[in-house]
Amino acid sequence: MTKQKNTYEYSNFGKNVVDLREMKNFSQTHLADLLSLNKNVLGRIERGERPLRDVEILKLAEIFKVSTDLILDNISEVDLNEQEKFLNYQRNNQKDISKQIPYFIEYLEREPGITFEGRELSHEERKDIAVAFEVVNRLIGEKLLRK
Repeated sequence: MTKQKNTYEYSNFGKNVVDLREMKNFSQTHLADLLSLNKNVLGRIERGERPLRDVEILKLAEIFKVSTDLILDNISEVDLNEQEKFLNYQRNNQKDISKQIPYFIEYLEREPGITFEGRELSHEERKDIAVAFEVVNRLIGEKLLRK
């Protein structure tokens, strides 16, 4: 079997992943589980033998609460004012229920074992809840537009 060519030879992304993992005292197994990867695949990433996929870069940034630039070792100047504006925008969106409902509906559709008052919901019950949220979202939106 031939060794996969490292497409990021100039980057320290593998070392950055190791450093972030060790900084948080995560084992390779634990981080691999969080990323939904096999431990051996994570080892290849850390050694720079396998490139990170976009979704893995985003998940690492989320897990470690760092920028994707830090993970990829992309050294660039950051406009802190613009970054703060973006973070404020994100915080405000997180508080805006209308923007969170689609994420909740997606969660209802994909997450196994969701319960209501201790009883697991069926697929049909999940769909009913999703429709109810969509209807309420639309009605409140229309009501606010009339004000």
